[in-house]
Amino acid sequence: MRTFGSSGEAWAAPFLAADSSLLDRVKSLSLHLDPRWRAIRRHTPRGSLVLDAGCGMGVWPVFLSGRGYRTIGIDFSDQMVALLRRRYPALDWRCARIQELPLEDASVDALISWGVIEHDERGPQAALAEFMRVLKPGGIAYLTVPLDSPAQRRSSRAQFEGAGADTFFQYFLTIPDFRGQVEAAGFRLVGDIVPVSRHHALAYPNLYVRLAGAPLPVQRAAGWALKPTLPFRSGSINMVLAVAQKP
Repeated sequence: MRTFGSSGEAWAAPFLAADSSLLDRVKSLSLHLDPRWRAIRRHTPRGSLVLDAGCGMGVWPVFLSGRGYRTIGIDFSDQMVALLRRRYPALDWRCARIQELPLEDASVDALISWGVIEHDERGPQAALAEFMRVLKPGGIAYLTVPLDSPAQRRSSRAQFEGAGADTFFQYFLTIPDFRGQVEAAGFRLVGDIVPVSRHHALAYPNLYVRLAGAPLPVQRAAGWALKPTLPFRSGSINMVLAVAQKP
């Protein structure tokens, strides 16, 4: 529960507030070391058509297109899609909800969706059914969701409980929850569900809340400064990855 819902406008505001070409370049460089990129390289060959379902500011389609993949980026914020079309006119950007993808059946080789399916109050099954529909047989879906853990709940309470949060925002999922949802949609898991990111909001929730009122550059700098300590904080895992194949 939060003080704002998961709408296109709500997502566009923080993305656009943090928008900068320098930040995009830094993010792109960091993706070379990202475990999600290692998973994509392992299972999806270059030249494949990859859909980013919930692409945000388009960092992943831009990154993948520069490494030999064909891409489609879909987001439900018309503001962000309009910006992406202006900034990267050679790439394919579309405005739609992930539960109603504007694509033909069995039309993409692979699909990535980072921290998106958990934002539907009805649950992730509608999105997962669409992912199953648009993937080719044997295609791979790379999915991340926020891990349900005591640290995740503690951090969420510190950020939102005292603010009158009463609007649905997202689910946290345990690993068995996540596995069950993916398999119920008809996918076959490829390997284990694994942690892929850590966040200082979980490791230092009270500090994170105090920093929330600081200028954005200060927040970013604090996050980078604390990042080296996170592997030593067992409760800092915030997102987990499932690699799932359509039969």
